[in-house]
Amino acid sequence: MSIEQQLLQLISTADSGWSCRRWISAGPLHVYIRVTQRFIGGGIVPTIDVASIEVEESQRGRGRSSALFELVERVADRATRIVYVECVLNRRFADWLQRRGYTRLPGEGSPSFYRRASGGSG
Repeated sequence: MSIEQQLLQLISTADSGWSCRRWISAGPLHVYIRVTQRFIGGGIVPTIDVASIEVEESQRGRGRSSALFELVERVADRATRIVYVECVLNRRFADWLQRRGYTRLPGEGSPSFYRRASGGSG
């Protein structure tokens, strides 16, 4: 099953009233995803959380993460969900997220970021 199909399956379950979490894998890419709700921007909003990304060593630097985020963002836009990226430890990755239009959430420790669905404010 493709990453997109797995994401859509999680969203379908979450839309039935359940928060979902699962490792999703496709080839060299392994991603821990949650489909849930979070308090962002003054209210509770539906989210797709990217909690952990693992790319096999031999496949790093080949655009796997970029392709993943393009897919997650496209699915989130269709589902009107915010993409939430939790606890970013890598400064280069944090800068990349901000260049893609992600907003850093205030707080101490490792930063988290979010991106509203296309057309959303904030």
